[in-house]
Amino acid sequence: MWPTGGGMATGRRSWVIGSAVYRAIEGSAPDPSTMGVIAVLALIVNVAVAVLLYGYRNGDSNKQSIWLCSRNNAIGNVAVMVAAAGVFASGSRWPDLIVAAIIAVQYQRCASCRAVGTDGITHAARRM
Repeated sequence: MWPTGGGMATGRRSWVIGSAVYRAIEGSAPDPSTMGVIAVLALIVNVAVAVLLYGYRNGDSNKQSIWLCSRNNAIGNVAVMVAAAGVFASGSRWPDLIVAAIIAVQYQRCASCRAVGTDGITHAARRM
């Protein structure tokens, strides 16, 4: 079975952290032009999806989850564009690593919100 909800966010967080640690140790800076182009393209797609899903942001937990994923991805895309500008301006890998850490925290918060709702009740308990 494929991981869903909190499992997907936790998996993305682990991948982002692992990649950032590897790059911090290795010492290579990413290509800022590639970062920027991919981030802009992804932002266009994620904003389009978020606009389509905006009306469902207060629906059931599945609709809220889809809305939050689209919104958070768009926020992450903007953060990557900022990181690309920082890498371009400084020639250093650190702007990218800092943004990666922020995105990892965002994914963890998203995973925690899905596992336990804002009212403290787990989604599994709601289905009972």
